Amino acid sequence: MRKARIAGQERVAPRLPPADPKLLEVGELLFLRGDPPRGLAPCRSCHGSVGQGGQDARGNAFPALAAQHPAYLKKQLAALAAGDRTND
Repeated sequence: MRKARIAGQERVAPRLPPADPKLLEVGELLFLRGDPPRGLAPCRSCHGSVGQGGQDARGNAFPALAAQHPAYLKKQLAALAAGDRTND
């Protein structure tokens, strides 16, 4: 019941101060193109064309990235890179 209530909430992007333009550019490239030399697929290939999340043909669910707080995303990407998060 709680899961359905949370999933049904509207996603609202956080209001944040302007980000470093260079970091935005790097993040956009990672989202759109990935990093082939490191074997990283584009984020949008799983999380949707605008980061809206969704589900693939095998039933794997991918959360929305668009409304996530940048600090949370940074923490999760660091954990993935360090091998502490293995659900890529």
